[in-house]
Amino acid sequence: MPAIPEYEIYAMKYADRQADLSTFMLTAEPGRETITIDYFVWLLQGGPEPIVVDTGFTPQIARARKRNYLATP
Repeated sequence: MPAIPEYEIYAMKYADRQADLSTFMLTAEPGRETITIDYFVWLLQGGPEPIVVDTGFTPQIARARKRNYLATP
């Protein structure tokens, strides 16, 4: 059986947004408190080639969804 490579996994933040806490907590009062939501892609290193797990969105979609797009993964 071939050896299974050992990987290092890195979370790379590429966008964020402010969200109303009441969207996530029923006990929060609407419009009173916000939280920052971060968006990540993932880099796996350790095998023969690096692997990027891209679950993200484009700059155009970020604008349409009012996200703060920081970098293109």
